[in-house]
Amino acid sequence: MRISHALLALLISAQLTAQLYPDSNATWCLTDPNTPSEYDVNMVMDADPDTTIMGQIYKRVREYRGIYGETSFELRDRHYVRSAEDGKGYVFLLDSMAEYLTGDTAAQAGDTLQNVLVWNDMSDCYPFDFVLFDVIVDSVVTISNAGVTVRRHFAHTPCYLVTPGQFQPYRFFWQAGMGTSAGPYMHIRSGFVPITMICMMSGSSTRYSIWGAGPGQPGGDQCCWPITISNAVVERSPRSSITATPNPSTGLFSFNATGPIALEVFNSLGQPLMNVNGRSIDLSARPEGIYVVHLASGKERAVLRLIVQK
Repeated sequence: MRISHALLALLISAQLTAQLYPDSNATWCLTDPNTPSEYDVNMVMDADPDTTIMGQIYKRVREYRGIYGETSFELRDRHYVRSAEDGKGYVFLLDSMAEYLTGDTAAQAGDTLQNVLVWNDMSDCYPFDFVLFDVIVDSVVTISNAGVTVRRHFAHTPCYLVTPGQFQPYRFFWQAGMGTSAGPYMHIRSGFVPITMICMMSGSSTRYSIWGAGPGQPGGDQCCWPITISNAVVERSPRSSITATPNPSTGLFSFNATGPIALEVFNSLGQPLMNVNGRSIDLSARPEGIYVVHLASGKERAVLRLIVQK
């Protein structure tokens, strides 16, 4: 059967504008070896009702972490993602109350995407923070295995260098129907081993696996399931009224809760720094960067990211 040029163009267009994130029932299994205790990371997108934030509908992804080899995990974060009809994907950060581009399934090799959100802690690529980088698409490949076909965009940032003028290919990417190589947004790290995708399942379909036919292949046996939560911390609510001002700041933050506040402060690696009771906190003696604060005021709970800039 011959396919007309118009139909072929339509099929190619549909493939190019596939959505970046899955709709529901997805799990990502990763490992983060660059932490004091190596962490297993499990991200879960359930078939829950969608979350509406500032009039926009997002899918919720819960991030759990547990020390490698142990069975208990804690809820560390919640991410809010959406796929646009033009192939772009976005994540909404509650601390800045803004939406950011994370990838584009319609991009072609050689394209440069401007202002893509990347979590960066490369020692030679300041600042160590969520950063808006221009991301260069190196190649776009279609991979088929075991009856599953995926479209993957390999990319790098100008700061993402192994040696001056060179970047390490295939280290991070985004993929239609999966998100990025680190879940909701791409993550570049110091050292040779970044946070690493082990497996990703969308429904009953394996979209990425380091096992089976070869590293990074789709298809094959199920390899990533939602974990059993035995000691999960309180989830934060997107409707929380607790905010921090100013944010960013040079280190002094105030919180708008009406009652007493219990604060637990962590650095960007998840290491606890201090416990504080009060409606303000002073991080001016700490290095620049991003800090995570768990807050409790009465029955209200919140998790905020505080940005210290000097």
